[in-house]
Amino acid sequence: MSFNSLVSALNNLSQNINIINTNLTIHFRLASHGKVTPGNTHPFPITTNNKQLKAKSCITDLAIVHNGIIPFTSYNRSTSDTIIFVKDYLSQIKDSLFNPITAELIKHATKSKFIIMSPDNIQLIGEFLYNELDGCYYSNETYIDYWSKYYHKEEEQYNYIYNDI
Repeated sequence: MSFNSLVSALNNLSQNINIINTNLTIHFRLASHGKVTPGNTHPFPITTNNKQLKAKSCITDLAIVHNGIIPFTSYNRSTSDTIIFVKDYLSQIKDSLFNPITAELIKHATKSKFIIMSPDNIQLIGEFLYNELDGCYYSNETYIDYWSKYYHKEEEQYNYIYNDI
């Protein structure tokens, strides 16, 4: 739940896989609905199972990350609007989430951004920003100041030393 723990986790992960050439989703929770707790942190499995939805970790074949506010979900002070949307809506149509028509319906109904992940596929829903320099998609532009601090254009590589933050 901190930037330093993220860097540590990425460093540990890089011992096992090439994180530069692997699809990764990183999400920072600011919380429009629900508390900022490990149980409300993305990604969420697409399921109706409350225990799995609130788990700090789980193994699943279908998961989602969300950025935005889903206005038609019931407001609950302790639960993320994403959890409610997953449980009440997406879990009911999970077999069609990679269908382009379903993606368009979700995009227009929620006015949000989603990343749906399975072992074989990644579906971006909503208006993401593509950064040609790093080959990454972003849900908004707030990363730019941080990104430019660590990217060395002349070296064409990233500086993964974050000790000064």
